[in-house]
Amino acid sequence: MKTPIIGRYIVADPETCQGKPTFRGTLILVGDVLEQVATGMVWESIIEQRKGYITKEAIAEALRLARQALLEHLDEYRPILNPHTSGVAAPTPGDNGKNGMVVGRYVVADPEICHGKLTFRGTRIFAADVLDQVARGMIWESIIRQWRGSIRKEAIAEAIRLARRAFLEHAEEYRIELRPVPEL
Repeated sequence: MKTPIIGRYIVADPETCQGKPTFRGTLILVGDVLEQVATGMVWESIIEQRKGYITKEAIAEALRLARQALLEHLDEYRPILNPHTSGVAAPTPGDNGKNGMVVGRYVVADPEICHGKLTFRGTRIFAADVLDQVARGMIWESIIRQWRGSIRKEAIAEAIRLARRAFLEHAEEYRIELRPVPEL
C-alpha cells in the first residue's frame, strides 16, 4: 500500500498513528506540534524536544496547511467556542452565527469588516496574515510589535488552534497518493 502524503514533510499513513497526520519518518503527530506552537513554544525547543526528528521547514509546512484548511473551511467554525467558558456571546437563536460571525474569543469574521474575512476582534488585522507570520517562524513578540500591540498572544494562540482544528478535521482532503515511478 502506498503512503498518502499531505506535503513534503507530512504524511497520513493508515498504518501509522491511526492515519493521523505525522511528520514523515516519525510517529510525531502534527496536531501535537501545532498545539505546542499554539502555547507559544519556540520552534527550536520543539525541535530539541523531538530530538531533531522534525525541522523548522516541517513545522512551517504544518502551519501553512493548517492556515489553508481554516480559510477554506471557515463557515464550519462559526461559532466553535462555548460561550460559558470563553466569554464569547452566543449567537441569537436562528441566526446560525451569521450576524455575529463569532469564530472565537479573539478571531471573528464579520461581513461588515474586511469583506467577512477572518480578523482579530476590534481590528482589521487578518488572521491569515498573522498565521503566515507564525509559519515563517516570526517570534510572537515581533508579530505583536509589528501590529503595534493591537493583538495579544492569546489571540495568536487562538488563531493557531482554530487552524489546527480545521487541518486535523480536513487532513483527508489534502492527501496526494504517491504513484510508483516507472522504471526506465
